Amino acid sequence: MHVTSPTYRWARDRRESQSPSVSAQGALSFRHFQGGSSGNYSCTVSYKEHRVPRAQTFHYTVLAYHVRGGLEALLVFRSRLCQEALRRRFLWSLQEALGRVASAQHCQLVLSKSSCFPTLQEPWDEFNLQVQFQVSPFGPQWDKLCNPHNQTLVINCYRAAVRNNLLQAKLAMTRFLEEHGPFPITGGGAPRAIFSNRFTSFLKTERCAGGYGLSLQLEMCPDCCILCQPGTFSAPGSNECAACPVGTFNPLYGRAVCSRCKAGLVTRAAGATSAGDCVEEEVPVPLRIPVMVLIILLPPLGCSCLIIL
Repeated sequence: MHVTSPTYRWARDRRESQSPSVSAQGALSFRHFQGGSSGNYSCTVSYKEHRVPRAQTFHYTVLAYHVRGGLEALLVFRSRLCQEALRRRFLWSLQEALGRVASAQHCQLVLSKSSCFPTLQEPWDEFNLQVQFQVSPFGPQWDKLCNPHNQTLVINCYRAAVRNNLLQAKLAMTRFLEEHGPFPITGGGAPRAIFSNRFTSFLKTERCAGGYGLSLQLEMCPDCCILCQPGTFSAPGSNECAACPVGTFNPLYGRAVCSRCKAGLVTRAAGATSAGDCVEEEVPVPLRIPVMVLIILLPPLGCSCLIIL
């Protein structure tokens, strides 16, 4: 606004905002933005026009979001031993090594699951260890090259950063596995075992992360994922935020599951936002309805009667 000596006051949901800072030009900035910082904000600009105090208020919706993108890594190792203790030591060592490689490319590595099973070909006494990792492009300084103050270009920059981070992580992890063939595991009182990499595969995914869902509220980025609001959830692999089922509640942003009400409590409707929405279950009181029973006594008594209960 082209006014003289304006002052700016930001408020969130009719409350004064404590965590964000405001620049001299009135820009609202967050140093450590969290999902709970999402919400409705208003900015009141106070100024004087012909020495008369005036003020105008503008309303904004601030949402936590990220660009869709991820990578699934499937690795298969061969070993003569696959005891639980050996497997845990190997997985810890593998995740530590690959995690450093992914972090150098601004990505994060998370172990999804692992399973060990006998081979179906010779030698028959060996085992296959299948390991699955999730690679997230939102690691340390993933968007360091993007300028968040340029709203016109920042979304395209985020998309490019996600694609580049995942590609570089894939190449770096593939190169690491090729250069580090057998992984010997020793110590800890367990027998010595060697895990050799036999298969490596990467699959790019376009799903939202758990707790995130697509939203039409972001007109400039309709394919971006936003944190699911309280009362909703999004399971891993889903692209939608759904209301919590009846009997469950969710008071937080970005939950992948809803919490169940305590024993004896229920929610009246889906989408409960707090434990206070769980109420005592109403037990219906049975109605006493008069029942008419007709009893007919056959001869030799030769009479009948009508009994009303």
